[in-house]
Amino acid sequence: MKAIIIRKYGGPEVLEVAEMPEPKASAHHIVIKVEAGGVNPIDWKIRNGEMKMMVRASFPMVVGAEFSGEVVDVGEGVTRFKKGDKVMALIPSEHGGFAERVAVPETAATLRPAGAGRLGARRRGHRAAGAARQV
Repeated sequence: MKAIIIRKYGGPEVLEVAEMPEPKASAHHIVIKVEAGGVNPIDWKIRNGEMKMMVRASFPMVVGAEFSGEVVDVGEGVTRFKKGDKVMALIPSEHGGFAERVAVPETAATLRPAGAGRLGARRRGHRAAGAARQV
């Protein structure tokens, strides 16, 4: 599976596309086929190392936290989603979303609003995913 990664902290030049292992749906997790991702200030702050005291990561690290897509697998105990659901998500660890597929806890995702395309849903991801975590 292709993903956008960094192997060290730095500017945009450290970003690269690389092959990474396919994620698996563990208990209470879903796997999402990513259709769109959002780039936010936290993403470049993580990339350039400004957040390394708050966001612990090992290299290579898949970057990105906000995305939308389709559920392609569900782990044991998942009750809120099924294969084929269109969702948006915000990864709790703040990284790992810029990949073809991403596994997240079901609490990190929410259904896309009716009528929202993959890009419109991505723009609403922070508010909606945050609200889903509080419910």
